[in-house]
Amino acid sequence: MSEQLLTQILSEMQNMNRDVTSIKEEQFKTNERLEQMEDRFNLIDTRLDKMDEKFVKIDERFYLIDQKFDKIDERFDLIDQKFVKIDERFYLIENQLVQINDRLTQLEYKTDTIQEQTAHLSEYHVETTSRLNSIASNDNVGYLKEMVFKHDQEIYRLKTYLFQTDSDFDNHDR
Repeated sequence: MSEQLLTQILSEMQNMNRDVTSIKEEQFKTNERLEQMEDRFNLIDTRLDKMDEKFVKIDERFYLIDQKFDKIDERFDLIDQKFVKIDERFYLIENQLVQINDRLTQLEYKTDTIQEQTAHLSEYHVETTSRLNSIASNDNVGYLKEMVFKHDQEIYRLKTYLFQTDSDFDNHDR
């Protein structure tokens, strides 16, 4: 029985030896797989490091772009301010043009009135002169000369008034 027991123990030991060998082989395979996985993880780590570097560069570029956009925004703000000033100046110029047009309308009316009055006075002067020529007596000549002189004075005053109004308008525009 002892031999049998020894044989059985030996058999069991051989089985255990095979099992241990099998376990060692499995462990060796597992170790190889772990080393491959470790190599892959190292590659992944390397790639991630490179990606991190790229992201840092991208972040830097975005920061630069943000700074440029800030400068552009500042320039647009300045341009907007200039447009506001231009709009204000155009509004003032439009108001001045309206005032100038009103003034021109008034001057045209005054000029038309003066021209009508001058025409009437000229007609009257011509009539008076022709009557004087037809009635040329010594008594009437002095009176008629005085009337012609008064009419000439009145024409002179109207022309002076017209030129004075024109010069006032010119001075007003400056």
